[in-house]
Amino acid sequence: MILPVAMILDAIFGEPEWLWTRVKHPTIVMGVAVDTLDDRLNRGGMRRSKGILAIALLVVAAFLLGWIIAWVPDFGLLEIIVVAVLLAQKSLVEHVRAVATALRESPEAGRIAVARIVGRDTSDMDKDQIARAAIESAAENLSDGIVAPAFWFVVGGLPGILIYKVVNTADSMIGYRTPRHEDFGWAAARLDDVMNWVPARLTALLILASNFALHHWHRVPNDARQHRSPNAGWPEAAIAPLLGLALAGPRSYGCRMQDFPWVNPTGRKQADEDDIDAAIAVLWRTWFGAAGCGDRAFQGRAQVCDDDIDRDRTAMTDIAPADSHIGAAAWKKSYRPMPVSSDPLVVFAAPLMSRAFADDWGTVSRAVARAVASLRAQTDPNWRLLICSQDRPEGIDFDDRVRFLPFELPVEGFDKKPKVEYLCHALPDHMHGDGYLFAFDADDVIHPDLVGWMRRDHNGRGYWLRDGYMINAQTGDIGVLTSRRPWAPLRRPFIAQCGSSAAIYVDFRTDRGFEHVACHFYRPGHRDFRKSAAALGLPLARVPFPAAFYVMNTGENHRQKIGKLDRKLVQLNRARLKPADAQAVRADFGWDALV
Repeated sequence: MILPVAMILDAIFGEPEWLWTRVKHPTIVMGVAVDTLDDRLNRGGMRRSKGILAIALLVVAAFLLGWIIAWVPDFGLLEIIVVAVLLAQKSLVEHVRAVATALRESPEAGRIAVARIVGRDTSDMDKDQIARAAIESAAENLSDGIVAPAFWFVVGGLPGILIYKVVNTADSMIGYRTPRHEDFGWAAARLDDVMNWVPARLTALLILASNFALHHWHRVPNDARQHRSPNAGWPEAAIAPLLGLALAGPRSYGCRMQDFPWVNPTGRKQADEDDIDAAIAVLWRTWFGAAGCGDRAFQGRAQVCDDDIDRDRTAMTDIAPADSHIGAAAWKKSYRPMPVSSDPLVVFAAPLMSRAFADDWGTVSRAVARAVASLRAQTDPNWRLLICSQDRPEGIDFDDRVRFLPFELPVEGFDKKPKVEYLCHALPDHMHGDGYLFAFDADDVIHPDLVGWMRRDHNGRGYWLRDGYMINAQTGDIGVLTSRRPWAPLRRPFIAQCGSSAAIYVDFRTDRGFEHVACHFYRPGHRDFRKSAAALGLPLARVPFPAAFYVMNTGENHRQKIGKLDRKLVQLNRARLKPADAQAVRADFGWDALV
């Protein structure tokens, strides 16, 4: 009974954002564990052996945790909750459905949406390619996110599902062929392939059986063997004939078109948003079949899905933190980095609210002008700033280094995240060479030495800000943000409070699909910057000095607009500097010359 109940809970509630923004999702904890082992063990010689040791430690820890939870005498309640959390049916459907919703608006919106869930280049995709990519991702993640965890729960109980999830997480973070991880991540990649061998084939069988199409089974093994992945080809080969589509086929990775064979080659290659909706229906029918529910239940759920589609046509859905890795693993395994150059560029990407959303556009423009002034005061001039908004801020001298990108997608209300996606997708058209994408709130202030320090250090991965300052724009009070100290246990690092807190390495020379990297890094939010970067194989290094000002209480902050300012001011007051120290910080940043 535990598994069906858990599946139903997942189908109803999915990944509630209100919960996972307050506590760490288990997959995030697993990611931290993998990242820690990667930092500690992935150095020196014998890296393959160390990688085997790392995955063994993760497996043992997952087993012990699962055994302890299962042992708790709570009539299986905690076990049901854990299993429900580790399944991902509803979130998968939401991600795929978002592509159909965006594609109905425009191919450009569709490309932005599909870049969240696939690892291939999306910048040149047409409508057919976007739809097929979404369907392929749906089929593959049905196996990885639902059937495989359920299978390993049936086989090994709670220890089994936890072992599978930690192995899958490790593969998504270190299981790819780059100089750093080819040896260390070998064990994670091979074990993930082994653990997905049976579930992938079981998924194909469930797809056909639940949709009364077992007569197609004779074609599946041969089509699956044509796929470049030993496991992903099976669910794709099963769903393709149901939809009458040819899937897989030629695609671009790293600016190179690769001639992969077609799955179900006799199917049509033209696809659209209706085919995505049909694939979602297949997902739900398969889910109900796996859960032991009947077709009548499926029909009811299908109607709910149709209602959800109607409600979501005007807005893009959020990616839950737990699912920000979807598509990241595929990108990492296909990515072949070039050697880093000696002349990186630092690109600041700044989403800006619209004039209609602002109460006082003059205040917004002055805040942006101050942020721009802090960049023009950099000791190293090798930076660029991209500002994305419906309206140009006033009083800004736009030139080659400060550029404005008009945002024209029809999104109402709080539109920061769609602008982030737009910025990421537009970057290849504006930048060349390699460098760093810095997530930047348009009203914050950067230390004058930050760009120069990053370019001198230039690690080819990226950076995060543990230390920085908050300033109350109304009172001038300054608070320090850093990690917890024994004498200050309530402090929080700068990255946990401010969006202008991290930069990730991007290569504009070869990887026109890097907007995929940027979206997976940038879109989930600043609290997940480090986890997202690590999942992409680009663990961030810490900037060793306080490098930014989080400017608050201007009356026009994004967080203030959505009613979440009070907690920030409490944090500032807890860490307020003495007047003499505050004045020294202002002088270090050249604050008085900026305002």
